[in-house]
Amino acid sequence: EVSRINKILGAVYRPLHGLSKAMKVIANPASYATNLLGAQVATLASGNFNLLGKDALQGVRASFDEFGSMTGPASGWVGRQVSKLGRLGLDDEGIEALRKDIGTMQRLGLMNKDVSVGDTMRSLGAGSIGRKLQSTLEPLSKAYQVTDNAYRYVVWKSNTNKLKKMFSRPDGMDLGKYNDEIEQASAFLTNDTYQNYNKISKVIRDLSAK
Repeated sequence: EVSRINKILGAVYRPLHGLSKAMKVIANPASYATNLLGAQVATLASGNFNLLGKDALQGVRASFDEFGSMTGPASGWVGRQVSKLGRLGLDDEGIEALRKDIGTMQRLGLMNKDVSVGDTMRSLGAGSIGRKLQSTLEPLSKAYQVTDNAYRYVVWKSNTNKLKKMFSRPDGMDLGKYNDEIEQASAFLTNDTYQNYNKISKVIRDLSAK
């Protein structure tokens, strides 16, 4: 009986504890400025000084497109509108280039890796209450990660250009294979030097969720 009570309390306490954390992070307007500053500092530390260039804009567009993956009557509709906003002003060629970049970033694990969001959403737990809260808070989690995704894109593109200058395509290597290998190496370098939730020790992640 005691075990059952503890289980029920745990199922309720953890999501509420995670919700209180969410109120201080993804639901706190002031934290967005801090997140933006952190992303810019990480970008500058990687040797990228153009914080308002075309790559930053493309990164924002890619982040907006991520809203389109949200589900639910309200969040789904909002997500589709924000996703359309990300493609505003682009012609067919531009949209195709954006989709290619998004697909590559997702494949290489460059999207939605913000430490604070990863920790906050995980702290809600995997129970029915936690899943419901995660679904409710998804629009905020997407919004919070816009600047992180955008500047991660900037760093990735910069690293790609640097690696291409350092390592020219070997004779006989297919151009597609060369570009793919450069992009993979650039993604590894980016995720290894930019803040990344998956890089945090599992022990620390587990302690943070309690």
